[in-house]
This record gives sequence, structure tokens and C-alpha cells, in this order.
Amino acid sequence: MEKRDYKKLAKAAAKDFGANQMVIYTGEHEADGCPKFKVVFIDEPVRVQKNGRWYWGLTVFDFESEDFYWVEYNHCVSLEGFSVLERLLDMQFPWMGQVSGLRHQTIEQAKALLAAAEDEPYYVEHFDND
Repeated sequence: MEKRDYKKLAKAAAKDFGANQMVIYTGEHEADGCPKFKVVFIDEPVRVQKNGRWYWGLTVFDFESEDFYWVEYNHCVSLEGFSVLERLLDMQFPWMGQVSGLRHQTIEQAKALLAAAEDEPYYVEHFDND
């Protein structure tokens, strides 16, 4: 298995997607054990040390909480055409492959979440330093 260059991937995501929206895995589960997702805005690539290891990810802005926070690259599930989500499901939720259609349904739900968010307009207010 080829080692992924997360620095390059995170920087490319921030550059290619700009301040656009993406779907992230929140680290939480729904009542049925499936992963919980939310839509956030991409900000900048950042490397963070966690438990003695360095991880690349992205800072994001969450309109619900009105906070900026860091998300590990492998939890930015809509990147790489949702390939990140497919890898996440294979690694952290392998049981979903045992339930007929559940893995596919989860991917489709994440895609629908992003599509719905992209259909909602958002407004950014800029302030001048006059």
C-alpha cells in the first residue's frame, strides 16, 4: 500500500476548494451506529501534533457553532470525490459492508447532505478598517 502524502493532499484541498463547503465525519455516531456527518467551510491546511504524532488536516468554519476548529484529513469525507469517506467506512465501520446496501446508502446520504448545503445561499459580511 502506497503511503499517502497528507501534507500535499491537505494543501491541495484548501487551494482547490477555497472557502467552499465540505462534509466531515464528526467522530460521533447516530443511534443506529452509523457515522454522523456535518457540513462546514474549508479554511486552511494545518498540521497538528496529537498523541506524539503529527497529522495533517484542515481548519474549518462551522456555521452552527460559529467556531473554527481543526479536522483530520481522513475525517474530511467529501474530499477526493468522497473517496475519503469510502476509506473511512472501510477502516472504522467495516461492519457496514455486511448489511446489504448500508455502505452505499451512507455514501449517498453524505452526498445529499453536501448537495443540500450547496443549494442554500450563505452570506459573508466584510468589514473595512476605515
